[in-house]
Amino acid sequence: MADSFRYCVEHQAEMLYPFRGVPWPILFHTANSDVPIPERVWALQRYRGRDSTELLQASRDLPRPAIPVAPDVARKWERLALPRLVLEGGPCGPHAYYQTAICQAFGMPAFGALGRTDGMSSSPVN
Repeated sequence: MADSFRYCVEHQAEMLYPFRGVPWPILFHTANSDVPIPERVWALQRYRGRDSTELLQASRDLPRPAIPVAPDVARKWERLALPRLVLEGGPCGPHAYYQTAICQAFGMPAFGALGRTDGMSSSPVN
């Protein structure tokens, strides 16, 4: 987590929100990210200049499967590097991971949450 927080401080000018005066629980969620630092830098370069509304729609850049994916299959996805996800896409899990990673790259405290809706698997970003 120390490397993650160091990344946030080093890229503070590119973060969407200033860190000064932010309560520590929010800073914890901002720095609590398993996204590798090089992938966060890639995200900064790809989405630089976008506002939070646009970043919350970043997963639209990923292709979706041509046919519906069964919920048990959707849960078995492999974590891929962010640039590879843009090329390969996948079911809901990869989309939620990508969306969460992009938000975290810009200092937004985000995390994915798995749930079920109408028998289908869903992975919203909170």
